[in-house]
Amino acid sequence: LQPPEIESYLLETVILDRFCAPLCRHLHRIESHGRSGKPEIGADQFIQWLVDSNLFVIGLDGEGYWFRYHHLFQEFLKGILHKQRTADRVADLHRTAGNWFAENNFIEEAVHHLMTAGETTAATQLIVYHRWELLNASRFVRLSRWLTFLPENKVAEEPLLASTQAFIAIETGDDAKVYAYTEHAARMLAALSTKSEAYPILKSEVLVLQGLIDIIIGDAKSGLVHA
Repeated sequence: LQPPEIESYLLETVILDRFCAPLCRHLHRIESHGRSGKPEIGADQFIQWLVDSNLFVIGLDGEGYWFRYHHLFQEFLKGILHKQRTADRVADLHRTAGNWFAENNFIEEAVHHLMTAGETTAATQLIVYHRWELLNASRFVRLSRWLTFLPENKVAEEPLLASTQAFIAIETGDDAKVYAYTEHAARMLAALSTKSEAYPILKSEVLVLQGLIDIIIGDAKSGLVHA
């Protein structure tokens, strides 16, 4: 039997595949909102308690910053969490964690937690916003993995993800997909309002893609026009 605040920390952090003191602090502050008085136990104290108690916690670095629970202990805690918290409260925890990861530029984990919370639009826009960081660094495999986190219909409906998939297909050498995704992006461009924030971005990306296709098929003159 643990103090109530320790139990709260355990149930708040069990949704995480890894955690650190700032993240624990953020989740605990949000989850404890409305309770009277200042938290009796800080996040650093909680983590130190975990380490001192040897309570199925595993350090992930040499600095003692990131930790995770042993998977069996985590599954045990998740069972308690779903008995003691409503689905909405669990979703709130994932949403809060997702926002923290996004603010700290851990995009993959942010997308995972936002999707678990049912925040599909927020997760999609996060990928759209950060996609060029990965494209410019040639991290196409990771970007492809991000896209798999989203429902297929959501990917198909987002104009800037159509062009993103075409750029990924260029890197992987799948010409058929390059043509298909470029055509899909062009159709979505035609349906967009010229006043849309995405319009000038998508237009430039479609022109680049069409120019690259021209190069692939040997039409340098048309490629120059598109460029």
